[in-house]
Amino acid sequence: MTCPQCGSAEAKGKFCSNCGAALAGAACRSCAAPLTPGAKFCHACATPVSGAAAPMHVSVGVPGWVPWTVGGVIAVGLIAAALTLDSGPSTSGSDAPAPPTASGITDISQMSPRERANRLFDRVMRASEGGDTADVRFFAPMAVQAHEMVDSLDADLRYHLGLIHLAAGDPAAARAQGDSIVATINTHLYGFMLRALGARALNQTAAAQQADQAFLRNYDAEAALNRIEYQDHPGLIERYRDEARGRN
Repeated sequence: MTCPQCGSAEAKGKFCSNCGAALAGAACRSCAAPLTPGAKFCHACATPVSGAAAPMHVSVGVPGWVPWTVGGVIAVGLIAAALTLDSGPSTSGSDAPAPPTASGITDISQMSPRERANRLFDRVMRASEGGDTADVRFFAPMAVQAHEMVDSLDADLRYHLGLIHLAAGDPAAARAQGDSIVATINTHLYGFMLRALGARALNQTAAAQQADQAFLRNYDAEAALNRIEYQDHPGLIERYRDEARGRN
């Protein structure tokens, strides 16, 4: 069998031994949904495909992608994050900031799983917007881990997780989060946004345009619902709407 992901002619079983992608008959190890041959992420729950490494990359402003290995650094990294996160309030959702320690540094170990995820999301976004690739490298794996520790990922947290993947240079994982949002709520604007952003980063122009068009078709009805996650990011979907209209 030839792997549809890497083209290896030695692919056998349910997962390619060369790249780990799903082959015919494979199912998600998390939710048991059937996997599309060649997939590296489950489109139902966004779990990395069994046997496939979930790469964490960081764009550093030079040609190509620079790999960043996640394995083995998470536990130590979370402890380090507890000592280095500043005590500024989180901008994600309505969670109250955790009390600072005597030194004025926030101890994220005292936060709920959702608060930790939100605080690390904010840290990655600030680093990305400021062009601080060192902080993106350091905090993105921890932010992903923090989101995975939340019991149930809603559309808002999946959107945050997708943006973290984009900041870390893994648009395929970001797009998978968009697919998961749309699989749960088939008109959700965040799902279409992540699909478009991921596809555009992968130079998949047609797929990005389709996602933009789906966003625009559903915009009026979704905006009227005034979902709480839309309220958490005021002006975001309006700005994206204007950009999508300019592209279509």
